[in-house]
Amino acid sequence: FPVTISAIEIEFNGKRRLVYPHQLKVVASSDMKVTVLKSYFRGSFYLIEAKWSDNTLFFESALEFSKSTELFLTIVP
Repeated sequence: FPVTISAIEIEFNGKRRLVYPHQLKVVASSDMKVTVLKSYFRGSFYLIEAKWSDNTLFFESALEFSKSTELFLTIVP
């Protein structure tokens, strides 16, 4: 089924920001620890649905991640 994603407003490192899925990147360590809920193959990338605090967010990745995988994200411009 089609997944339509828009930006979400999050507070990260003391700042509120409007963030799109392509602006989130997996890193080795950060204050944004997420748990993967589901991976959607979108042709040239995976759209990852993840839980962060009380929020559900989406980010793009070249890799597929299994449910319950814990990752760290950062915001890139």
